[in-house]
Amino acid sequence: MTVSLFSQSDTTQFNSFSQYLMLEVAKEGMMQLEVSKVALQKATNPEVRELAQAEVEEQTGLLAKLKEIADAKGITLPASPDPETQAMVTKLQGMSGGSLDKMYVSESGVKGHEKLDKVMSTVESTASDASLKGVARAAHPLVKTHLTVAKQIVNKL
Repeated sequence: MTVSLFSQSDTTQFNSFSQYLMLEVAKEGMMQLEVSKVALQKATNPEVRELAQAEVEEQTGLLAKLKEIADAKGITLPASPDPETQAMVTKLQGMSGGSLDKMYVSESGVKGHEKLDKVMSTVESTASDASLKGVARAAHPLVKTHLTVAKQIVNKL
């Protein structure tokens, strides 16, 4: 997949693989943010609501930082959720009670954070851009913490 969203002068500083990684972090972060907003409104379990609130705060900050980097590099991040995220949001909006709580924690809390953990690890080890690596290094410990907490919560539900 070849995407040319940056000027020639940025090409040497921000290669296509770093751009791909940034877009992956943004995609996963947006998924976490959007489904967490639904869970924050509809969850019945207090621990699930706490996780959703922490997620909204974490992902809002992460996406803002990614946008700063993307703007500086001339890269356009997605402005809206991808179809997979939108489908998950729609599905959660149609649910309630314990079934919503469990689906949110297992899909977003556990599976979503496992994906984000892998992407962050890849960014830290292979991205060529220092600012992108810095964001990953700063956010990755919180991603791991949320994954651990989500696993604990899902085992209680």
